[in-house]
Amino acid sequence: MWQAVILHGYHRSPCTIIDVSRQGAKLSLAEELPLKGYVVLLCENFGSLEGTVIWGRDRIVGIKFSDPAAAAALRELFAQDVAEVPSAPKIAQFGRRRA
Repeated sequence: MWQAVILHGYHRSPCTIIDVSRQGAKLSLAEELPLKGYVVLLCENFGSLEGTVIWGRDRIVGIKFSDPAAAAALRELFAQDVAEVPSAPKIAQFGRRRA
């Protein structure tokens, strides 16, 4: 989850990127907004991506990116982000001994 800002016209609202793909993103908004149409998603991790709000429910919205090729660069960022997460400790497995 990355912190970001969504621009809709002259309105700026903080948001959290919950899920992202080459096609679009699912965002959790800080406040409920009547978003429709063209938006710009700004994030310190990747810059800006343009898109269109295609669905919304309460403070959760889905946007479709205008340029999927530009959004494809996000995969590399996520791969780096996941690589930095420490691996989970190994859990010992206990059970019956086989004879």
